[in-house]
Amino acid sequence: REDILSDEVAAELRQLCDQVAPYPCEIARALVKAELGDRAPADLGVVVAAASLGQVYRVTLDGRRYAVKVQRPGLARALAKDVVILKGLARWTRLLVRWFCKTAVDPVDVVDAWALTLWDELDYKKEGKSSEHMRAALCRSIPGLLIPPVNWDLSSLRVLTTEWIDGSKVTEDPKCVRAEHIMVGVQAFAAMILEVGVVHADPHAGNMIIAEQGRRVCLLDFGMVVTVPPSHRRAWARCIVHLVRMEHDAVLDALIDLGFFPPDCPRAEILPVMSKIWVQLVECGSDIKKRKVAVQMLYTEILTFIRRFKFGLPDYYVALARALVTLEGIALAADCDFDIFKAIFPVALRFVASNSMSDTAAIGTALVASSARRLLGRLAC
Repeated sequence: REDILSDEVAAELRQLCDQVAPYPCEIARALVKAELGDRAPADLGVVVAAASLGQVYRVTLDGRRYAVKVQRPGLARALAKDVVILKGLARWTRLLVRWFCKTAVDPVDVVDAWALTLWDELDYKKEGKSSEHMRAALCRSIPGLLIPPVNWDLSSLRVLTTEWIDGSKVTEDPKCVRAEHIMVGVQAFAAMILEVGVVHADPHAGNMIIAEQGRRVCLLDFGMVVTVPPSHRRAWARCIVHLVRMEHDAVLDALIDLGFFPPDCPRAEILPVMSKIWVQLVECGSDIKKRKVAVQMLYTEILTFIRRFKFGLPDYYVALARALVTLEGIALAADCDFDIFKAIFPVALRFVASNSMSDTAAIGTALVASSARRLLGRLAC
């Protein structure tokens, strides 16, 4: 969250996005050769970006420029060790949670969901397919969004090649993000959650470029994605709309559908407490200090609730919440007047309205079909 950090600390942390110390190029060349064989580029050149899982080279082939991402060696073994350690800690934590709380959240399940998402990041073929899926689903309907196409001839399990995109890196110049770019991001991620059902779960500044002289936002790195089931997409849209409209009974209904609360939860106890917090969350707008107080209150009350009755989380929620908090931080760092609820409300409202019309049409069709069957039955008699 760059909006709550000093400029000096934020600048240092941004380097972790794409300026990690690279591993030797000789190792990268050998890996590319092993993965691509005769299709491997003759010269990778120098590293242009390096992150925790891989590093990127810019190559020119047949007059076209490409970004070649090469995975760091030994990642699978290192990740397997980390998962074993974390699952061991989670098992101990589960005993404590079950002893002191009634929550349905299982720390082992949380670690498993995180590990599965991170493990998918090591499969560059899967990342390429996710990128192409998002490109087809989003770029036509959101003109300001750009997702570079994949070059499958130069891609494999540990090498991913995409079209090179020129532009301003958000890690180098956070202020290059303008209000119109923020709206493109809101539209894109709202569409991912509510329509596509697949969400980019790692939208840090290193994965964004302001391209084409500021006309488009380029989104990179679809290695970490989460899936939102269709029933949850409708519930999230309803939750946002009712939250902004202060219709808190309906907000609780949506959260029950999402699995946060059980159907038999004590509404008379929950609503008076949560309604006050929900009002503060919406009304604080872009005021970071007020938002921080509201979030702390929410966290405190949830801790109280989970000690008394079952409280759950969708398996994708941790990754989704992390992604949205990261996005909000980028937006607030660039635009101090950014209000996430105000920005996403129209998109959620359109989704709810379109689904309501579809449901109404489906019900009408079913009624007509039922009436027709009864009429045909009487005629047959």
